[in-house]
Parts: sequence; structure tokens; C-alpha cells
Amino acid sequence: MILSVEPLPFPGEFLCAALTTSELPVNHAVEDDHWVEGGQPPDEESYCSPWLLGTLKSGQIQFTQGSLTTEFVDRITDDALDYLDGSRRGRD
Repeated sequence: MILSVEPLPFPGEFLCAALTTSELPVNHAVEDDHWVEGGQPPDEESYCSPWLLGTLKSGQIQFTQGSLTTEFVDRITDDALDYLDGSRRGRD
């Protein structure tokens, strides 16, 4: 899931959080009402991992699955920031 299309230190890169089919305790389920357009394949569950961040170059993106609501993306962004600044450490 692309979190930011704002300029990063290197042109043409996007900051992303992983989408997965793994239901891990800190992942967020991507529900049907989170999709603005597109969606997940039928009979599949998708989860977003706010702790698994990376960058992709624009040429690495082959297709888009859809767009998610601003509220869902903001929740993932907030959780990613919490994870990065250490506020989640020791919660489990």
C-alpha cells in the first residue's frame, strides 16, 4: 500500500506498507468498506502491516489493486510512526 507519493530523497520512489494475506496480531484487516475503488480478490482476506515498510520505484509497480480510504491510510501511517519511534515496544 503506497503511503506517500510526496517527494522522497530519491525521485520516483514511493513509501509503502506491505499488504499480505497473513493475519498477524499487529496487522490491520483490509475490509470491503476500506476500498474507495478496486478491492481484494473474492474469497481472500487482506491485511496491512504498518511495521513492514519499504520503498518502491515507480517502474516496479506493475498494476494497481485499487484505492483505500484516507482514514484507513492515516491509521496505517499513525501505527507505522508509533512503531518507528518505539512507542509500541513492550506492549505485548
